[in-house]
Amino acid sequence: MNTKDFSDNGKILYLIERIDAGTTGAVDQALRDLCSSGAKVVVCNMEGTEYVSSAGLRTFLVHAKNMKKAGGELRFCGLKPYVHEIFEIAGLTSILSVFETEQAAIGS
Repeated sequence: MNTKDFSDNGKILYLIERIDAGTTGAVDQALRDLCSSGAKVVVCNMEGTEYVSSAGLRTFLVHAKNMKKAGGELRFCGLKPYVHEIFEIAGLTSILSVFETEQAAIGS
């Protein structure tokens, strides 16, 4: 996973192809590191993500909640149709900030 700054307080996290029980720990750690670095807005770019398990969804929810408590926000962009469907079925599109493109997520 790679990261990129888009502002003083904003970071983009480029997520991996599969987020499941075997990789969720790495995603969790990457999000923890970004939050502890002072990022107030983290955009999770999921253009390269083909699959997200319930473990991954749980990780996203926990970090979104923690960031909100700290006055920040976790945003998502570039969801492929299958991944977007997973977010919709789980009811996350109404809870999390989901954008079509990275530029839209940054500009929000």
